[in-house]
Amino acid sequence: MSAVGITENVKGDIKKFEVWYNSREEVYIIQAPSMDVKNMWVLEIRKVLTGQLEACREASQHNISGAPMRNVYKKALRQSDSSSPESGFRRSNPSPNMRQKRDM
Repeated sequence: MSAVGITENVKGDIKKFEVWYNSREEVYIIQAPSMDVKNMWVLEIRKVLTGQLEACREASQHNISGAPMRNVYKKALRQSDSSSPESGFRRSNPSPNMRQKRDM
């Protein structure tokens, strides 16, 4: 499994942060419209990443190495959504299944 991480501060702009993948092989710089929005986004991303890390640790303790990571991601998102005071943080590109459900 490849690592995903976040760097909260980027040189040059206090409203920017990085999300990186695979030992910084891929780096995405994200700029929020304000510091408040940046802080909210960073907090929510950290919740998801922390949830994934905890689920991976739990799975390795129970020797469930074959468990699909997709379910770990969904579990982390559910935990983040239920504990978040902000409900405005959503994926911008819902999956095809989600689009079908909304269109019905």
